[in-house]
Amino acid sequence: MYLKGTRLVEIGKFKEADSLLTLAMCSYKNENIYYNRGISRLYNADTSGFCSDMDIAANKYFDSGARQLFNMECCYKVDTVFYDKKYLNTDRSNYKYLEEIQYVKKSGDTIGTIHQRNKKLPVETIDFGCEKNLVGMRLLTTDIIATYQMISSTKYYFKTTIKPRIEKAKEYKVMKKEIESYFGKKYESLKALNSVEKISVYFELRVTAMGEIIGGKCIGIFPEISIYSFEREIEKDIQDVLKRYPKLKPAKYMGENVNSITYDLIEF
Repeated sequence: MYLKGTRLVEIGKFKEADSLLTLAMCSYKNENIYYNRGISRLYNADTSGFCSDMDIAANKYFDSGARQLFNMECCYKVDTVFYDKKYLNTDRSNYKYLEEIQYVKKSGDTIGTIHQRNKKLPVETIDFGCEKNLVGMRLLTTDIIATYQMISSTKYYFKTTIKPRIEKAKEYKVMKKEIESYFGKKYESLKALNSVEKISVYFELRVTAMGEIIGGKCIGIFPEISIYSFEREIEKDIQDVLKRYPKLKPAKYMGENVNSITYDLIEF
């Protein structure tokens, strides 16, 4: 199905290609299928779909061609800054670190990606299909050592050299056990309505350079189920969770404590 969809892109049948490649993703995923579907969506005037696919191909699978197209079509500006081994500004001929700053059109986000020249970091990619079955697992390499998002003129790193860590593990475990028990009782009907045995609620935490939790939000539920009228209530409960979260050891970049965005989940 992937090969047929790709062939449709090549001969200019972009609407049919989009449909076929979307179906193919039930059992097959990699950078090429997202790239090809993105191209078909661009020619179908679906710029949002194009940018979403190129974002995945570039940032999950580290496809350089997808990154170039994302920068060209989905950003109104991209700045590049070069640093030497002492992290001082330099030129292209003498750099060790490269910082790419994307100003994204649709979201208005400012995203920074920092590359280290000749660095090869292993990253495992895992893909699931339409029936939540595992369809792919690969070990890729990247030269990206850090990524951040600008929020209210402040950098928050969601990838860096040292991630934020739990400082009081025992206190954290007690909190998680109590919260998962609470969610399990409160949202038991949600499992019954969707005929699932387990639900995972993923959420984001915004952490200061001092390790303080200053915000966050629910970012998704697995499996992808209908949550009916529970959306606001789940978000409210996540906000209550964030207030109970123990202080963290902050993330570090280049040896310095930094603001960061990290993730957790509640399973019930």
